[in-house]
Amino acid sequence: MAQTTRPEVPRPSGAPPFAVLVIDGNEEHQILSVAALTRRGGLVRTAASGRQALQLAMGQHFDVLVIGSKLRDSTGVEVLQLLAERFPAIPKIFVVPPDGEEAALQALKSGATSYIVKTPRYTELLPAIVLEIVAESKARKQLAQSEQTQAKAVTEKRSAEERLSQSENRLRLILQQAPVLLWSTDGDLHVTSAMGGGFRTLDTSRSQERGLTLFDYFSVRDEDVEPIASHRRALGGERVATQIEWQGRTYDVHIEPLRSSEGAIIGTLGVAFDVSERTRTEETLRRSEERFQLLGRATSDVVWDWDLQTDGLWANENFSKVFGYPAEEIEPTGAWWTDHLHPEDRERVVTSIDEVVRGGGSVWTSEYRFRRRDGTHATVVDRGYVLHDSAGHPIRVIGSAMDVTKRRKTEAIQSAIYRISEAANSAKDLPELYGQIHRVVGGLMPATNFYIALVDDRRETLEFPYFVDEEEGAPRPQKLGRGLTEYVLRTGRAVLASPEVFDRLIRDGEVVLVGPPSVDWVGAPLTSQGKTIGVIVVQSYAEGVRFSEEDRNVLNFVAEQIANAIDRKRTQERLLERERLATMGQLASFIGHELNTPLTSISLLASAARKRVKSSFVLEKLDKIDAERRRAAEIIRALLGLSKTRDITMEPTDLRSIVRAAVESERQKMKPGVTLEVDLGEKEARARVDPPQIQEVVGALLRYAVGSSAGGTVWVRIEVRPEGIAIVVSDPAGEWSEEVRAHLFEPYLVSKGEGYETGLGLVLSKHVVTGHGGTIDVTSEPGVGSAFTVLLPRAGAE
Repeated sequence: MAQTTRPEVPRPSGAPPFAVLVIDGNEEHQILSVAALTRRGGLVRTAASGRQALQLAMGQHFDVLVIGSKLRDSTGVEVLQLLAERFPAIPKIFVVPPDGEEAALQALKSGATSYIVKTPRYTELLPAIVLEIVAESKARKQLAQSEQTQAKAVTEKRSAEERLSQSENRLRLILQQAPVLLWSTDGDLHVTSAMGGGFRTLDTSRSQERGLTLFDYFSVRDEDVEPIASHRRALGGERVATQIEWQGRTYDVHIEPLRSSEGAIIGTLGVAFDVSERTRTEETLRRSEERFQLLGRATSDVVWDWDLQTDGLWANENFSKVFGYPAEEIEPTGAWWTDHLHPEDRERVVTSIDEVVRGGGSVWTSEYRFRRRDGTHATVVDRGYVLHDSAGHPIRVIGSAMDVTKRRKTEAIQSAIYRISEAANSAKDLPELYGQIHRVVGGLMPATNFYIALVDDRRETLEFPYFVDEEEGAPRPQKLGRGLTEYVLRTGRAVLASPEVFDRLIRDGEVVLVGPPSVDWVGAPLTSQGKTIGVIVVQSYAEGVRFSEEDRNVLNFVAEQIANAIDRKRTQERLLERERLATMGQLASFIGHELNTPLTSISLLASAARKRVKSSFVLEKLDKIDAERRRAAEIIRALLGLSKTRDITMEPTDLRSIVRAAVESERQKMKPGVTLEVDLGEKEARARVDPPQIQEVVGALLRYAVGSSAGGTVWVRIEVRPEGIAIVVSDPAGEWSEEVRAHLFEPYLVSKGEGYETGLGLVLSKHVVTGHGGTIDVTSEPGVGSAFTVLLPRAGAE
């Protein structure tokens, strides 16, 4: 059975001098024992059964166990045997009756330390025996501890002597084999000892002679030369570290004062390490590094050296020149280099160099963008060579990076010019051309926010046919103001408006803030054939996207090509429009002539039938046939008008009289529920026009505006503008959808309340106005209404 013992716990100060567990089934005997022991200052616990005694003994420390012969659950001897097994170190006193010699003998055999007979003097004897046993137990413990301490000291001394002997042997062996020199001298620099494997490589033929000095060893007589001077300094109490040359070899030398047990300096102790190979290697590396540095200075490239094991990265001074970072801001690690790669290039570049290094390759090359200090990116062509150790493991990559930003920019600009020219020919219309221009500019610089603004000289407005922006939608056509776009138009110069430049322009009163504020704004004039037709703009709202003067120059350079492309596309669309009108006229002429004959027959037959019938029902049907015949004839007349080349006889005319006549003519045919208001002004509005043709134009615009009105007022007014005379027909309550406006000047049928009208009148109107050198535009805005604007040259204008 495994024995259970408690560790000895030091008795706390102030605790009772002893602790006793009294185990007795007789309660009176327990009381006698407790009273006798407590009078002597002891701590006493009692148990009436073996189970209770075992629990108390396991949970608390006792110096003595007093066991009676009879217990409630077992005999005293049985409990004694159990406690002797569990707690052999605790003394045990067995209590026997006066005639219990046999029980006492059995108890001593079962593990009792002593026994006591329950006599009238029991209460006197019990404390005396307990105290004696406690004292003996303490003495035995102290003796055992002393013996253990002495044995441990002897063992440790022997172990230390053995370790010292082993250390001396190892040191002697190491000194015999290690390439070091170890020596000592007395105060007169006589060599008292010399050992070390390093002496095997030296000529020490005189080393066996007694009484040699350092002067003899080193064959010198001068006190001021090494190593004599260093030993003199050590004799003066200094710890010396120096390097000496001896017999063609180089040594790192350390010399200490050698002191007596009283601390007096009695000589020197020196040790030297042969560093000849290291010195030669360092000199070779120094020369190689010097050549490497000279090569770095001789080239304009960024020369770099990357340690794959430590991630340390060295670069020559060209790094600062090319990328603009001062030396103190450059973190010499590969991770810092990786962090400054363009986000779109980072994964590709890191993967490519990793594949070369891990794949055992030797040459790596890549082209990527690297972030400069000012936030812009340089385009770099980088080449690296992987160096391997003797085992073939990659350890370094050495390379050079060339800044090819200007070269790539030049190539990109040349490509952009070609693509813009191609787009002018390949794009099906202006919107598609604007989109292709956006993509071209986006290849030259960040162009997430991009727009094209075109100026309408006649109306003095600014239009935005193409507008892509993160912060706002496309503005509506607006009067020329004092924004940055208009500033470029006024000055005819490209502008890079950084926050500082923009603030200065505002202070000078040159511009005002229009739209959300940007971080950088770059605009260039669109100039074609010596005339500024608009502005092309890129801008950024993020600090991480900045533009440079180079970006401004590039945008200004391609702007001229873009202006020519837009102008050319406009010309193409005008020519296509003329061809379309010519083709439409030919078709209209054919249709008109073909339909006139059957319409004439219908008219004659209907007239003849009217003379022969009397039925009111039939006559009503004949009237409807005649009305539809006249309407068809009107359509044919309009179609024939498209086919004819109408002569324009222009003369200076007050447009007020023409508009007045057209209004009076249309009033008679107006549908009910619509009011016509006229504002012709008080001054003459003279323009060179063909009066009948312009009257037809005004009449067609009035018919469309009145016919499409849901009820309300249609206005007609004349405005004298710097660029000409404007006739405006507007419906303040009308809203013409974008789809309707896109097809207003095409020949098609449109519904206007009751009945149908042709769209040919608007087609003819545009043809007439264009022939007069004017323009006709349509606008529609929620809350403002819809309007036609005819702008004609003033009388005397060329």
